[in-house]
Amino acid sequence: MGPTVDSPEVQDEANGLKRLLLDSVSDGSTLGRTLFNERGDVLLRRGALLNRRYIESLRDRGFRSLYIADGPDDDLAPDEIVSEHVRANATASVHRFLNVVATARLDRRSGASAERTMSEEAARALITRVASLRSVVESVIDEVLQANNLPGLTELKTHDNYTFCHSIEVTITAIMIGRELHFDRAALRELAMGCILHDVGKMFIAPQILNKPGRLTKEEMELVKSHPGAGYRFLRGFQPDAYLINHVAYQHHERQDGTGYPRGLTGQNRIGREGRSGRGEMLLIAEIAAVADVYDALSSDRPHRPGMAPDQVVEMIRSMAGTHLNREVVNGFLSIVPAYPVGSAIHVTEGSFTGFCGVVVNLNTQRLDRPRIRLDRDRSGRRIDPFEIDLVWEPLTQIAIILFDRELRQAG
Repeated sequence: MGPTVDSPEVQDEANGLKRLLLDSVSDGSTLGRTLFNERGDVLLRRGALLNRRYIESLRDRGFRSLYIADGPDDDLAPDEIVSEHVRANATASVHRFLNVVATARLDRRSGASAERTMSEEAARALITRVASLRSVVESVIDEVLQANNLPGLTELKTHDNYTFCHSIEVTITAIMIGRELHFDRAALRELAMGCILHDVGKMFIAPQILNKPGRLTKEEMELVKSHPGAGYRFLRGFQPDAYLINHVAYQHHERQDGTGYPRGLTGQNRIGREGRSGRGEMLLIAEIAAVADVYDALSSDRPHRPGMAPDQVVEMIRSMAGTHLNREVVNGFLSIVPAYPVGSAIHVTEGSFTGFCGVVVNLNTQRLDRPRIRLDRDRSGRRIDPFEIDLVWEPLTQIAIILFDRELRQAG
């Protein structure tokens, strides 16, 4: 698999979905993915024609890049795995819950005192908001269970809505993995609730640290690494019986080889369990959440670096299996996430058509890493009569996604 192409010469010639730095987006461009704010409201829907006013408004809101639909293949795009209505409700519910958390917290540094001194009124409000989240989770599960594969393109996020949108994306991915691992409805429900609450501990860390564009100091890193414990203690304070759900927050940064945090737990790299995990071992529900968390985190623009292309994310997660992530859970993940999503602009890196550009038009369900592609530019960038290649039958042909222009790549 070749590296992601980042040259502006190739970028300008490719069709399909591209992810561009805002400064590179021109008037009249077509938005390729719907944008939401932290309350779940739709800011701009897919297909909207962008102008300078829209672009500047999105910049003010904190967006760093946009998916742009470009060329005659701009109708090719992955199906949304969750409807706008359900996604909006889910994001709004997470937003309201975390606002209650912000009101209830009494110790921003660790959350340690929250479970001891939370008022009855705050506890009741939290329980009410969790009940709302449970209702939303049921809707998300219903829709995810109807999907064939993950879309492969995650929602774009800003500093302000990252925690809310990230929680939803992790939940969706985890449900898909859980379904692949034959979880029943009750198990999916616990998994989803654990994921939607997994980052609650970040509410006890100052936003300027979470959104810092440069390298964190040692002290700042220690504060960030305190969020799993803070989240666990907070959740345990008002829902002490939700053992598995609470432990997703506690364990989602642990690793199979014991090098994770906060407790250095280990994993078995297996799905099968004989009873509960032993002392010092991760729970399967948290191992699934860890894979989903890494997937969305790597895909998302962050203050210190741009998001990675889907093919790079898949390769990175594959390389983390066994040491960082549960190997068998990763195998389940790789069976449902496309390295080359439908609609992605691609460049041929090896084979007879090296240098040609085109777009992914269809997935092979048995080989998500070998899609069907349509080539419409030759190696000189000239438009040609489009023709399609099924990569399942062309083993020597390798492709890479064209995602970022050079300026965005250098910004990372």
